[in-house]
Amino acid sequence: EGALYPRDCVVGTDPAINEGWAYLTLRSLADDYDDAESGVLTAELTFTVLQRTEGGGIPLPQLRALRELYESTCKPSQEQLPLFDLSKPPLDVNRHWTSEHHRAGRYSFEHTLDPAETYAHQARFNTSGDERNYDTLPYCEWLFASRLDSNSSDPTAVLPGPPGLDGAGDCQQLAGVTCDHNGNVVELDLNGLALRGELPSSIADLTSLERLAISNNQLSGQLPPAIFSSPVLKRLDVTHNHFSGPIPCPADDSPLRQLDLSQNEFAVGLPG
Repeated sequence: EGALYPRDCVVGTDPAINEGWAYLTLRSLADDYDDAESGVLTAELTFTVLQRTEGGGIPLPQLRALRELYESTCKPSQEQLPLFDLSKPPLDVNRHWTSEHHRAGRYSFEHTLDPAETYAHQARFNTSGDERNYDTLPYCEWLFASRLDSNSSDPTAVLPGPPGLDGAGDCQQLAGVTCDHNGNVVELDLNGLALRGELPSSIADLTSLERLAISNNQLSGQLPPAIFSSPVLKRLDVTHNHFSGPIPCPADDSPLRQLDLSQNEFAVGLPG
């Protein structure tokens, strides 16, 4: 009772404890689950509560690894991302390209024939089908919002790079990146972002990484062996990419408990 009425988060006598309401909106695109048995969709939702990083930034080797991951697999296509009219509100279809609008078909000629539709830049960018296919998603928008919306004095300015990767790094500004209270990167959740190319070998420098989720991208090449020799990685999901070559053999004492390598182009199965 009363849960529908938001309350401010209140700090008690212990500055590390906050009390208040947290609100979460979940949305699913049913078209993605046409093959669900009996028409019943199931999912697992996990919440991880961590202490806020104490202002020390991200350890330098890990920050360099994040920068290389962004620079090599995302930024090349992000630099081509169509900017329509940056004076528009953040969620307006006419502001800039987003994967949400793309996958909803809002850039297609068929969709924009609707008189009620407001998209006005068909000559700049349009689609003609297959919008939900992650293999054809044209641009990576990981961290793009932070490049665009971090300058309050000029909402039309696009920063050269994500502010969360500047200086000592700021995990709070890195969408899809979870850090512990010491700034160590413990989770990467980068599914469906149109990452492409090979994973840099520096991903081995994420020495505290416990979960790596990079499914539904356009990544290729071999998986770095260091991923499977990690002494802390517990969950790995690389579903629906273009990884190839042999699958590295996990260490005998590997803590890996969840592994999904499906829908790739590996030469052989897991080692015996």
